[in-house]
Amino acid sequence: MMFSKKPENDLKSRRQKAKEQNEKLSRLRRETQLEKGDMLALILGAFLALLPYVLIILLAYYFISMLIFG
Repeated sequence: MMFSKKPENDLKSRRQKAKEQNEKLSRLRRETQLEKGDMLALILGAFLALLPYVLIILLAYYFISMLIFG
């Protein structure tokens, strides 16, 4: 196992990088304005992305319970 002596791999520099990225993200959030239908689009997108997984889990639960209690 090799240890790097570079300062960018140090824990403090990682914290500093994370802090800088967090500040940049916060600044972008403040500067970016959502348009009229953006929130609805975000909600529908999340719903459509999660729906197949939820249906698969519910169907698996149903078929397993029917197999056991039947």
